[in-house]
Amino acid sequence: MTSRERVRTALDFQEPDRVPMDLGSNLQSGIMAHALDRLRREGWKPWRLWDGTEVRVPGQFQVEVDDEGGWLLYSEGDPSRPVEARMHAGGFYFDMPALTESRPDWAAPTPEAARAEHLLDARELQHMQARAEYLRATTDKALMLGAWDSTGLPLVGSIPDFLMLTATDAAYVKELFEARTEAALENLARLADHLGDSIDVIGMEGSDYAAQDRELIAPGLFEELCVPLFRRQNAWVHEHTGWKTWFHCCGSIPRLLPMLIDAGADTQSTLPFGSPEAVAAEVRQRIRIFAPGGGFVFNPIISSREHRQRTSWPRTTRHETPASIPSADTPGASTPASSPPRRSTRR
Repeated sequence: MTSRERVRTALDFQEPDRVPMDLGSNLQSGIMAHALDRLRREGWKPWRLWDGTEVRVPGQFQVEVDDEGGWLLYSEGDPSRPVEARMHAGGFYFDMPALTESRPDWAAPTPEAARAEHLLDARELQHMQARAEYLRATTDKALMLGAWDSTGLPLVGSIPDFLMLTATDAAYVKELFEARTEAALENLARLADHLGDSIDVIGMEGSDYAAQDRELIAPGLFEELCVPLFRRQNAWVHEHTGWKTWFHCCGSIPRLLPMLIDAGADTQSTLPFGSPEAVAAEVRQRIRIFAPGGGFVFNPIISSREHRQRTSWPRTTRHETPASIPSADTPGASTPASSPPRRSTRR
């Protein structure tokens, strides 16, 4: 089997010749710096992490050290612009103030404004079409498009701002998500016209719905606000394309999984938590359980208790262009997609 055939077979719930792997096909299925250090790439430079680990980072990666010894990242690397991310001294993840801090002066956008903001334009579609056609013709990999912010139910405001809205103004959130779904269905139709059979998987949702040990939104509220609209979006994809739908959650969602399955999601992504030994044992167990019969694509996103890491909210961009998903016979990272033209997403 080729890599593409292996992934497609597994996602059709048939058993391939070996377990396929997703090694960085999108933002949420990347890899930690400690492991990435084994993958040497041109244009990267040496860097030392807080624990002394020597790694390599992209050449354009630049940080400023603050008064407490932490690292600051500025928008587009320009110190005259606002701080976009901060890692405290000794930390393992960059926290993004725009996503993790409540803003007293923030006002929720109108549903129509939120809808208009997320519509794809012709330039973006043409870029994705050209990239997908190129990768389809030059690789045998399955292709995934990370379309969150163009599909799914992108949130507004920071995490605490939005979670407060779900508790204080559920009617507004319903109206907002309805507008988001209208935009998503328009975008899906445009993506289908431009990409056709050039991709295999579409990443529908990139938001985090859980932390390490529980949901961020109560299951009952998630079922009321999200599931009906996820169902509509998944149904459109399954009716009009041959794509599989992919959803990210970033945490513990055992009570949400049945709802996502009922809504038509084909894949989910979770962030396990445990000691290195427990993680290794659980990975072997999961492969033994899920690999037979198909439906399973291995992904190395694993965090260990040894790192004492904090759960952080990933930056949501307009979209990510199609990237290839390597399988077990290709241990390297996925073919990177070139940077698309993109508009900033207001948070």
